[in-house]
Amino acid sequence: MPYLFTALAIATLSAADVLLVAEKNNDSVGFYDLAGGAPLASVKVGHIPHEFVFSVGGKALYVTNYGTARWTGETPGSNTISIVDLAAKKVTGKIILGEYHRPHGIELASSGKLTSPAISPPPSSSSTPSSAKS
Repeated sequence: MPYLFTALAIATLSAADVLLVAEKNNDSVGFYDLAGGAPLASVKVGHIPHEFVFSVGGKALYVTNYGTARWTGETPGSNTISIVDLAAKKVTGKIILGEYHRPHGIELASSGKLTSPAISPPPSSSSTPSSAKS
């Protein structure tokens, strides 16, 4: 049976001619040969990865874990961002977002801090999210 995936975020590592793909249906980030498309590696991250951004210096990847297949889903979704070491091709850390779920979109500010502009707050919460360490 052929492997199917949904690419929600794609980027290239120009120095290595590698294509990175957030593979939502496989809970992973795939590494592919840019020239021929052959799979090189797969790194398991959190449930239903959605987007990613490179760290300052490009040695790591921050991957949002949305945690539910549909935005209309009844489950709260995930509340984590996986940190992937690109050279080692493994998860080296996780940022826990506490009561905030379904991180959607991720940016690296010029200050080096991560922001996720669309995070679902818990119902009837008046608190603000804690800042994540990058």
